[in-house]
Amino acid sequence: MRIITSPSGQEQTVAVRRSESADAQAIDSLIITGSATAAEGRVNVIHLLEKANLALTLSNERDDILAHASFFDHPVGGLVDQARWETFLQKHFRAEECTPLNTLFLHLFVAEPNFAAASVKEIMRAAFNAVVELEHVCLLSPNVACFRVEDTDDILQLVSEQTKLLSGHRPYFLSELIESQSQESHAAVCESDGAAVGFISVTSDVDLKQLQENFDLSEFDGLYKRTKTTKKKKNRETQSR
Repeated sequence: MRIITSPSGQEQTVAVRRSESADAQAIDSLIITGSATAAEGRVNVIHLLEKANLALTLSNERDDILAHASFFDHPVGGLVDQARWETFLQKHFRAEECTPLNTLFLHLFVAEPNFAAASVKEIMRAAFNAVVELEHVCLLSPNVACFRVEDTDDILQLVSEQTKLLSGHRPYFLSELIESQSQESHAAVCESDGAAVGFISVTSDVDLKQLQENFDLSEFDGLYKRTKTTKKKKNRETQSR
């Protein structure tokens, strides 16, 4: 038994055990009312419990189910050929170390909202303890949710509360940033209960000169490759001679 704590300070004494078919109804209830991460849209809990390579349930002293996770030895069926997922991972991700012998895929995680973060830690700890060979747990999903421009208002409020970086920028700055997404530029939002609570924008098109003028990059060699830095240093030494 271990004690987990919610962000509000509420405590629960819990234990992780192997899931049983009798847990299905409580897990269904958590999917409806709790915090759920499913790799494949609609979930058939009974099917998951019957087919999962590893299914774990977190319950408290009263045997109330607070969280559940189902792990399989392959990604969801519609995403990739179950027998060829290793090649798929190596092609699209940096997953050279993932093999059928040391990797499981999370198909479902669901938890009581107040204890979601603490529950996933306990379940992951139990998963790695239960399967000695396990080194990697992956979550792959064929479900792609498009970034909605309507998120702008929530993000703008979020940024305004956290930083003053937008002061002086035009009000449509975020909208333009979102709409201008391309192969070289991506934006993503993190949601909680339908509201944006986090935002990130990344791009491979970097204005190195502007970065050097506005930030101290000395610890990163000015973002130059070390080979170039070494070559320039040698040239300066030659000229000084």
